[in-house]
Amino acid sequence: MYSQHYTPEILAEKLSYDAETGELTWKKCRDSQKIGKKACSLDVCGYVQINISGKVLKGHRVAWALFHGEWPDGQIDHINGNRSDNRIVNLRVVDNKTNCQNQRNGVRKNATGYIGVHFYNRASINKYRAKIWVDGKQIYLGGFETPKLAHEAYVQAKRKYHPGCAI
Repeated sequence: MYSQHYTPEILAEKLSYDAETGELTWKKCRDSQKIGKKACSLDVCGYVQINISGKVLKGHRVAWALFHGEWPDGQIDHINGNRSDNRIVNLRVVDNKTNCQNQRNGVRKNATGYIGVHFYNRASINKYRAKIWVDGKQIYLGGFETPKLAHEAYVQAKRKYHPGCAI
């Protein structure tokens, strides 16, 4: 766990955090780390990460710790869905269920490109179906002529059934 190695106080000695922009920069010089230089990079999933003495830390968790003076006691959710936007107004501590409810993109194998929508090839009309999961149960939202219409129904249901959703 981060808190075992780096307290917010230790991080504050090494890093500066701009809550309005979400930028993390170096306070101390060491090797290629220059004062004021951006202290992070993006990982393969689009999250900001920081390498401090060989330990990779997630930027959103570091931002939270620097701003609040303590490590978050849950998961950090990016409210707007942008994983690299670490402005403090875009970060909130949530449980796993709420974090999952704020998911915005469908799985890669989803050919429609919309979360909660799939193509139903057995129907001649209303070929796109929308569904949502609520407390482990699937709710069928209907069949639609276009994936966009199905997605609109999904978003409406998401706002109703998933209170953690920020869409």
